[in-house]
Parts: sequence; C-alpha cells; structure tokens
Amino acid sequence: MKIFIDKLLRNPVSFEITSIPVYLFYCLVFAVAATPSAFIVYWGIGLLNGSFLMFLLLTFLCFSAFYVFLIVSAVVVGLLNDC
Repeated sequence: MKIFIDKLLRNPVSFEITSIPVYLFYCLVFAVAATPSAFIVYWGIGLLNGSFLMFLLLTFLCFSAFYVFLIVSAVVVGLLNDC
C-alpha cells in the first residue's frame, strides 16, 4: 500500500488531483474559524452612525475580530491535528 501511495504522489497529475480536496478542506476549516470574526465585524458595522467614536469602535472591533480569528483557527487546527 505504501508503494502505491508513493507512486501516486510522485505523479504530477495525480498529485494535483489529490491536493485539491486537501486545499478545499483547509479552506473550510479556516472559514469555520473566521465565522465568529465575521459576526463581530457585522455587529460593529451595524453600530455605525457617522460619529468619530463609532469609527474608533469599529476599528477596535475589526482588530478584535482578527485576534478572535487567530485564536479560533489555532484551536480548530489543533483539534484537527489531534484527530
């Protein structure tokens, strides 16, 4: 079985075909990790009414959303690596 997998991955065409589902899987993983951040930014955009403090709050929420994305993606990828 190892010889078959080794030959399969050495072939450039089959390597590209097998790598596409892997890339799609990781896109899905990072999309799941970005979902809480998207909700934070969406909530912040709903708070905008044109004042400077609201833009400052939106900026803070965007950076907070980025850090939430980093933390959640580290947890999700860590959980997937343990499986």
